[in-house]
Amino acid sequence: MKITFAAGLALLTLAIAVAPLAAQTYRMEAAIPFAFAVGSHTMPAGQYEIQNLARGVAKIYNPDSRKPLAVSYQPGAMPSSKMGGGEVILVFHRYDEAYFLAEIRDGYTATVYSFPEAQRQRELRRAAAMGKPDEILTVVARANFGAR
Repeated sequence: MKITFAAGLALLTLAIAVAPLAAQTYRMEAAIPFAFAVGSHTMPAGQYEIQNLARGVAKIYNPDSRKPLAVSYQPGAMPSSKMGGGEVILVFHRYDEAYFLAEIRDGYTATVYSFPEAQRQRELRRAAAMGKPDEILTVVARANFGAR
């Protein structure tokens, strides 16, 4: 009897703890017209779905290649100067002909998801004039809240 009560209490506690995480689930869709890198992985141009798996981990999925990629990110508060009026914007840095996903700016939640620099990006940035990207490009994504 005590074991059943303890198991029920543990399950109830887990359900209460997980409920806010489920409410924060998001999925974004974006058409990215160029090949890009995120971390040490290169992704082809195409349609993408991006979904948070857990705090600090996102899944990037290209339905054509059917190869999901789990990547880490660092969430942070978005400065008001970068808010896109409720838009979700993917920010890419270009060095030479290489594009790197740098961050996702979520105007709905005022959060920035920053992706760590890979070795290749770091090398290109150091070689670039004044250590800045040759170009910063943005792609607007369509956001869907709730689990799929």
